[in-house]
Amino acid sequence: MSQRSVLVVDDDADCREAIADALYDEGYTVVMAREGRAALELLQANEQPPDLMLLDIMMPELDGYELLSELSKSARLALIPTVLFSASDRPRMSWPNVRGFLHKPVRLEKLIDVVSNCMAESLRHAENGGDLSSHSTRVGTPEY
Repeated sequence: MSQRSVLVVDDDADCREAIADALYDEGYTVVMAREGRAALELLQANEQPPDLMLLDIMMPELDGYELLSELSKSARLALIPTVLFSASDRPRMSWPNVRGFLHKPVRLEKLIDVVSNCMAESLRHAENGGDLSSHSTRVGTPEY
């Protein structure tokens, strides 16, 4: 099996690096973006989207909501499984690709569990020929 990839999008460099280090230690390929605009450019430039995106909601330039909106315009990028995180309250909006919500500061042990569960879910759907778009989860449910 090839290494699973995770895109970490967060304007807080310390948080972004801590998350990336924890995921790398667990064997994931990690790509980082400092804010939404950089993430959008990275995703548009790469043919293969990541297996999962961890997305901070509150960022300058292009925030998490705006990035999700931009990604929804592309069939290739709209369904990237995503876990949102923020220091603020969980969002009340839903997107078909959002699998959950984590409060900042993120506990790294919980983050690893969430990432593992999301990856396992994606793998099960792929093995069954399923489409993750049919498995819509309301943002924040589950809340981790």
